[in-house]
Amino acid sequence: MSLWSLFNIWIRTPATSSATKYKGTKMSSQGNKNQKPIPLGGAQLVNKATGQSFVLERSVLKIGRDEGNDLTLPGDTYVSRHHAWVLHMRGAWWVEDLGSTNGTTLNGKALEERKQIAPGDAIKIGRTELFFELSQQDV
Repeated sequence: MSLWSLFNIWIRTPATSSATKYKGTKMSSQGNKNQKPIPLGGAQLVNKATGQSFVLERSVLKIGRDEGNDLTLPGDTYVSRHHAWVLHMRGAWWVEDLGSTNGTTLNGKALEERKQIAPGDAIKIGRTELFFELSQQDV
């Protein structure tokens, strides 16, 4: 079964708690449960080093060195070809490492499961640091 098929099955499966395990993937919500939903296009990732921003307009943003990713980081040799993805589910944004060689960190802590992200969070992929922010139109 392809990774995309597993994702489609997982996204249609309702969560039974704030930490759900499905097909070997844990999910943890560490954000504020009263946080206002952030819609598609309402958030962005900003590269700390370059200031370049990537508006999150789709429910899945794949990140890695490979040209087939939505967000390509070709200059960072510590980034895997298919490193991580940022997902929009149930009105919230999540980040998950895809089994990369060098891992992904969220606010300085290694990701071992899918985690909910909130404005101001720092996601480090390889040596590239991305900040999760609300899009300018929603600020």
